[in-house]
Amino acid sequence: MSPPEQPVSHQPLAGFATSATAGGHPRYSSSIPPRLAGSAGHGGAYLCLMPNPDSTEVAVFLDYQNSWHGTRARFGNPDFDPPTVGHVHPDLLGELLCEHGRTVDPQRLLSQVHVYRGRPGWQSHRDLRVAFDRQTARWTRLPGVSFHTRNMRYQATGWSTTGEVTNWVGQEKGIDVLLALDLVRGARLDLYDVAVVVSGDTDLFPAIEEAMSLGKRVERALWWKPPVRKRALHLRGRAVWTHYLDEADFGTVRDDTNYLSKL
Repeated sequence: MSPPEQPVSHQPLAGFATSATAGGHPRYSSSIPPRLAGSAGHGGAYLCLMPNPDSTEVAVFLDYQNSWHGTRARFGNPDFDPPTVGHVHPDLLGELLCEHGRTVDPQRLLSQVHVYRGRPGWQSHRDLRVAFDRQTARWTRLPGVSFHTRNMRYQATGWSTTGEVTNWVGQEKGIDVLLALDLVRGARLDLYDVAVVVSGDTDLFPAIEEAMSLGKRVERALWWKPPVRKRALHLRGRAVWTHYLDEADFGTVRDDTNYLSKL
């Protein structure tokens, strides 16, 4: 008999303030300390949480598992690479995307990175659960990074001769819905100017369209490697800018940490 499902740990748009701070700027929460210029971040990157009413606030929405599959498919060999290959540092990825956007808008500042990822259950290998907990615990200590999760759902795929389940296959459920809800909620509450969605999931298109209809600029980011063609995306007759991230970009944000070792 399986143990009861653990409560979902999801804090919608954690780190965004909904009431104005001093000076009338509503974009910042006192619970998230800003990384001001000169404060060292991962590898020298910074999350720009500076209260400048003239800035363009950028929020990144990262579908982590979708990104993980993308990096492995583009820059590795998913059939042979260990599961440790393909991970990224969310804060570095957010700053990279913000920097890319400054070529067309120098006023862009990264205000928040939201990471969405399914939580492995007791059916998964212990090493996977340990690595997940250690990695996500590190994310929660990063200023400006919010982690959102739901428990994965499992289906039995193998049984012993006595009828006991010997193999389970896990699948994320509801992660894309959480991302979509936060994307639209953030647009309605005016919590960002630009949203960058890191995912190739077409199920997110309706949420992107809704955020755009509310006056927000929404972009997406995909991992890319030649000779794959770059394709333009239009939703409701409007162009959606795509950041095509190549292997050099991956090299600047990749996370090769062994989360099974003592950190």
